[in-house]
Amino acid sequence: MGNPQAAKKRKIAHDSNTKFALRQNAVNAPSHGIETVVVRTGPGDYTKTFNVHKDLLTKHSEFFKAALSSEWKEGQERVVRLRELENPEPFKLFVDFLYTGKIFSGKVVDVGTMDHSEANLQEYYLLVKAWTLGEMILSTPFKDGIMDAMISKLVAGEDFPDSWHPWVWKRTTPNSTLRRLLVDIAIWDWEEDTLSEVVKPESGNVELLYDLAVGLTKITQTGRKGSAPYMADSTCIYHEHGEDKACYKA
Repeated sequence: MGNPQAAKKRKIAHDSNTKFALRQNAVNAPSHGIETVVVRTGPGDYTKTFNVHKDLLTKHSEFFKAALSSEWKEGQERVVRLRELENPEPFKLFVDFLYTGKIFSGKVVDVGTMDHSEANLQEYYLLVKAWTLGEMILSTPFKDGIMDAMISKLVAGEDFPDSWHPWVWKRTTPNSTLRRLLVDIAIWDWEEDTLSEVVKPESGNVELLYDLAVGLTKITQTGRKGSAPYMADSTCIYHEHGEDKACYKA
């Protein structure tokens, strides 16, 4: 007979490392369902095809949940076309997020082709486009994940391009969490010359001016003390899941 104490220690060591082990219990396997759906992005010759499990799409997107119901052609054929999505990269981020819960947006910096500044701009551009995709397909978990990816860049000292604020306001709706984050960036990080350069009265960015004014009114009551809100441990103030739903990270 083996040593019971040694066997117990081996079991404890095994249990503590189970989540990192290659071999897992079958009951812990992720369930994606059996049916897959073809999603085609982009128009004409620019079409990119993705094959995705139906259960994942309908679980994380209200748009796909409705589109893939049996009463619609898309649901019967299991083919969805997103012709207006010319760039397939945001949808690839979404698909990767469905399967991993991660946002794979980082750009590889190559001194010969792309410096850090250009990589930062390209990643922010991709993240903003991905957030607007999340808005289009009604995917709260994906949008919240994108927000966290942007916040992680801010925390790492990778500044959001100041000149992009008007561009974002034209592509988002009032009270969106993305606007809220960018208002906080302007309030906590911008200097006077940046504000005067980005938000010019003649620009016609009335909604942007209004949102900044409201944000500044709130902050002047207490002053800019401590750290910016997006530097906090919890980022749920920029999420859209609300109090009645769990965060995607839960």
